[in-house]
Amino acid sequence: MTSVAGINGNCASSSGSGPGVTPTQRMNTFYVQANAPTKCLINSKSNVDFGNTPSSTNNIESKGTNPINLTCTNGTVYNIGLAPSNGNKDGAGVMKGSSGNSDMVPYQLRSTAGLSGTPWGNTATSTNLGNGVAGTGTGSAQNQSVYATVPSADFKPDTYSDIVTINVNY
Repeated sequence: MTSVAGINGNCASSSGSGPGVTPTQRMNTFYVQANAPTKCLINSKSNVDFGNTPSSTNNIESKGTNPINLTCTNGTVYNIGLAPSNGNKDGAGVMKGSSGNSDMVPYQLRSTAGLSGTPWGNTATSTNLGNGVAGTGTGSAQNQSVYATVPSADFKPDTYSDIVTINVNY
């Protein structure tokens, strides 16, 4: 009987047939894997603008759809909350003048257009829609439109503004 050294020093036996003896093979496996984390990214946002409005105007609606453009991992469920700088959880904010006057212009953030559009606030969490807006990621950019209303424009001439924080919960 002849012995031939095989893989990893193991010996394979033959019955004297000589060359062409196949060494013993050992097989094992490994995984090929990837982790696709749940993630949302705000790509861009537009300012809400009421334009130049005469002081006698009532029930003013913002111009355009003012989209929040975001990309979330495919299948990621998200809830968006909007928080005016005054901390109002119902999306009722106040714009302040740039010239230091004491007038404050109240506004209401909305997720649908019109004076009676759905108010958009900041009670959404990752597991509860609250008064936010829900969506499901596709892996591609998506738009969520933001609207706002103002009851009256009867304020001192000035440029009024406020800062709104976008909270994406997923």
